[in-house]
Parts: sequence; C-alpha cells; structure tokens
Amino acid sequence: MWTPRAFCVLAFGLAWLGTAHSSNADPTGTIVGHVRYLGTRVIAPIRVPPSAAMPCGKTQPSQALIVGKDKSLANAVLSVDGLPDGAPAAPTEVSITQKACVFEPHVVAARIGSRLTFINTDVCLHNVHLIAGGVTLGNIAMPIQGQQSKLPISVLSKAGSVHFKCDVHSWMDGYVYVFGHPHFAVSDRSGAFRIEGVPPGTHELRVQHELIGGVSRQVTVPAGGEANIDIDLK
Repeated sequence: MWTPRAFCVLAFGLAWLGTAHSSNADPTGTIVGHVRYLGTRVIAPIRVPPSAAMPCGKTQPSQALIVGKDKSLANAVLSVDGLPDGAPAAPTEVSITQKACVFEPHVVAARIGSRLTFINTDVCLHNVHLIAGGVTLGNIAMPIQGQQSKLPISVLSKAGSVHFKCDVHSWMDGYVYVFGHPHFAVSDRSGAFRIEGVPPGTHELRVQHELIGGVSRQVTVPAGGEANIDIDLK
C-alpha cells in the first residue's frame, strides 16, 4: 500500500535521476582535424652572425613555416567565427620562453585578459618588443639568464594579434592571437588541432597562418560528438 512517505521517496528518486541525467549530458561538441600545406614555398635556414654564434649556433631554422614530411603544417590558428563571447574568462597564464635564441612556442592563442610571461633561459641578452596594429605595446630588456617578465593583463585586452620579437636577434619573433571566446586552437607539428565545447550546428571555421594567409570552411558539429575536418592550404 502506498503511504505518504513512499510517495515522497519515489518523487525524490525520480528528481535525483533527472538531475543526474541532465548534469551528465553535454550538448556541446568538438572539432578535430589536421592542417596541411600543399604549396611549394620553402624558407632556408637563417645564417646567424658570428658575433651571435654563442649560444645561438651558426644557423637557425625558420619558425615562420614549419612543414612536416607528410605536409603537416604547424602554427596554424583555428577559430570558430560567429559565436558569442560569453562571460569573461578568469585570467590564465601564458608562458613563452627564449631558448637557444628562438621563442618557444612561436605561436600561441589566448583569451582576452590572459597574462603573458616571457622567460629567458639563454646566457645572452634578449629583449621582448610587443607590437599590435603598428603600435608598440611594450619593450622589455631580458639581460639575465632565468629572468621572468610578467606583463600586465592590459597587453592582451583586445581581440586580434600581437607580434613579439627580439631586436637583438632579428630572426626571433612570434605571435599571440587573442580571442574573446574559448573556441580556438593552434595546430601542432603533426598539423593536428582540437577545439572543444562548440555548440552544435553549422559554423564557419577560420584558419590563419602568418605567411600563408587564411581560409574559412564550414563544419557541422553534432551535439555531444566530434566533427572531423582536414584543411589544405596552398
């Protein structure tokens, strides 16, 4: 016989099951894929001036165009266009290292409000010259091995790109791509990328590269699933 207490227990159990089901359900999807470069452009290694050979070596490979044997393209920046920015993200740390006279990583992507830190692991003098839209945002001397320079949040306060370089060693440079939303990625040396938390539907996937330029591709993201897309640049 159903008692008032039994009805309460049943109602509580059904409510708990409903809550558990809704909390485990993830309506967003993921975009995964690879980027390849099918063009013929090649950048020869950079000859280092003898005065900088210690510790920079005699030559430096170009960081501007990194292509694998299977045509995989590193440092392509991918982002989903047309989605709202949503709530501002809490500041995150983005670190870039001056190591063996290159910036590592060469390209990073971050949300607005992230904090940028540069670290010099070399025994020689470097600096960090930051430029956006032709305007210098900062110029920091990095003369000490192990020095860490944490930049103010205002440096990455706008969507766009920030170019950074070392004026002491002309081949040393890189980019920070800044977004107001979290739907972005940078391809690794295998050309692979992954963008999580994308609302289901058909979206424009934008691809940018500092030398090759950019393209857009349509991709349909399933709820709770993955959309696979491979992109060839020429």
